[in-house]
Amino acid sequence: MTEKTMNLADALADMQGQNTEPSIPEKWATPNEFIYRKYNRQTKVFLEGTNEACDSTDEIFATTKVALPEGNLNFVFREDIQMWQGYTAKEYEDYLTEIYVPTPTTTDEMQAAFTSQITGITKQLVGLTTGNAQLTKQVIALTQTNALLETRVAMLEKLQQQNDGGNA
Repeated sequence: MTEKTMNLADALADMQGQNTEPSIPEKWATPNEFIYRKYNRQTKVFLEGTNEACDSTDEIFATTKVALPEGNLNFVFREDIQMWQGYTAKEYEDYLTEIYVPTPTTTDEMQAAFTSQITGITKQLVGLTTGNAQLTKQVIALTQTNALLETRVAMLEKLQQQNDGGNA
């Protein structure tokens, strides 16, 4: 044994003789071995075990002495009943989606419906405007054709009169 190992062995032997257990390093401790369980105040999601209580005015974090249930689940603190609720991975994903993806309100749904209707009306207006422009072009073309035809009819009538007057 090295000197360092012997000192550690001696220290452990001394502790066993005094009926004391060595303290567990915090990184190896389970959350329930701490005084408090820390969670996010908004999402209620468990974050870590800690020996320091959060300030009651902290808007982001909170702590509780309520122990976590057994199991490898994702835990959410139910403040209303002062208990932890365990979620499977799928349930936890659904829970987080429900928190972070807001459910539309009646007002949101009405705004979406109005926006959809306005979009539809705007598309109709564009179609009608395009149709109106095409009809306007056709009216202009017909007006020009009509003017041309009237001029030709007038010329033909004049020729007819000249021919009728020369034949009489």
